[in-house]
Amino acid sequence: MSEMKEGAGMKEKIIAGVVIALAKPAFDVLVKLANWGIDQAKKSPEAIKDFVIWWNGKTIAVIGATASGKNSFYDCLLEKDPPKEHIQTRGTEKVDSFTVKRNIQGLDTIELRCRRSVNVGGEVDERIRYWPQACSDADFIFYLVDMERLNDPDLHDIYHSRIGDDLKWLGANLSKFKAGGKVHLLLNKIDKVLEIPSLVDNRREFIESELNKHLAEMESRVKSIFDLNSSALSGVSPMCMVDKELFNCLFDGALARIYSQEHPE
Repeated sequence: MSEMKEGAGMKEKIIAGVVIALAKPAFDVLVKLANWGIDQAKKSPEAIKDFVIWWNGKTIAVIGATASGKNSFYDCLLEKDPPKEHIQTRGTEKVDSFTVKRNIQGLDTIELRCRRSVNVGGEVDERIRYWPQACSDADFIFYLVDMERLNDPDLHDIYHSRIGDDLKWLGANLSKFKAGGKVHLLLNKIDKVLEIPSLVDNRREFIESELNKHLAEMESRVKSIFDLNSSALSGVSPMCMVDKELFNCLFDGALARIYSQEHPE
């Protein structure tokens, strides 16, 4: 669990996840991320400034079943290599505050500040005991899906059921969380189910095109489970944490996509 923010005087919250603060993003960064196009950006000279201001101080909870990638997510933010073997988190673990400055594809720097963090586990009993604390104050809840398990014939049925139970829990508890909070799914470990060429013009666009069926099916499933709360789903995005360049591209693409959905033309 973490909170990232920029600037002083903002009230700190204890919440699981990641709060994003973006510093000095270049015009081209947002143009090349997610759904933003050059024409759209040019029509709004203040678009980048608005993007930074809007994300500043936002709280994002990061949850998911055991081994879905929560610890690896932290490691990617810290620019560490994710552990080769899964390290299970039980209960809650405090995480030291940290600041990360990342260069986005050679364009400019984004600064992430993570404060007063607590890492929570992903077992079913921990969903009941600790996830409410993680999600209660979140502006956005990132739910991680392990695409490797979901596409394994021997594990599919059990894991498919687990995802359904987690989503039902989210749908039933959304009214207890922060008003206006949204859920965004990250389909992690896409490298296990997709051959990703290194030499393509835009790997994010290639990945989303190749995974279009998975993304659409998952979005439809979540909306069905959420039922009357289907508007709380902000979307589904691919994710990869074993490749630092891909993580940067896909994570920032998810942030820009969320922003564009919250600010339709």
